[in-house]
Amino acid sequence: MSGQQRLTTGIVDNDVLVLDAIRHGFERYRAPVDVLWAVTSANLALQECLAANTRSQVLLTDMEMPEMNGATLAEQLCAAHIPIAITGITAFDQSLCDGNPPRGFSAILPKEAPVPTLVRAMGHAAGIPQIAQWNINVPTVNPLSAMEREVLRLYAEGKTTDSIARQLSISVTTAKTHAQRAFRKLHAHNRTEAIAISIDNGWLR
Repeated sequence: MSGQQRLTTGIVDNDVLVLDAIRHGFERYRAPVDVLWAVTSANLALQECLAANTRSQVLLTDMEMPEMNGATLAEQLCAAHIPIAITGITAFDQSLCDGNPPRGFSAILPKEAPVPTLVRAMGHAAGIPQIAQWNINVPTVNPLSAMEREVLRLYAEGKTTDSIARQLSISVTTAKTHAQRAFRKLHAHNRTEAIAISIDNGWLR
């Protein structure tokens, strides 16, 4: 988009697959977000945020990490008076996504939140109205077969490949084949990204 404003972000999550999925999601949808860095350690993220030359406008942080959780990271940044907006993501404590976010956070979203939702939350956190209202043009054609869609839908519900195979009365190998075909059709790098793309487009309803 001509004249589109952009924002910078740093991402921290101890799961490398989540980091990759978020970055690829921004790239896939040509989101107005520039990822300055992505790390798996809250301590490394703290160092990046404290250094003026690597400080992003928005920090996107996992809430549950082993050495330092997102809330503690936010507290340290607030105590150091670092001017950075913080958006949290969580896969476990969905209650964090309800009501007012903890001190230091602009919002906390589920990790499976669609890319546009995540971008808009970051735009709001950074105080950039154009990005806070950003959206994508949703494709009108669903490339998935009924079985591919059903396999992804069950994965989205948290089912394992074995349980999906039993429920659909197919072999585990066949279930994996349907999933791989869906990944290729969606140009997704992994299951998380494929599910997110399908949810974005309303194909798993």
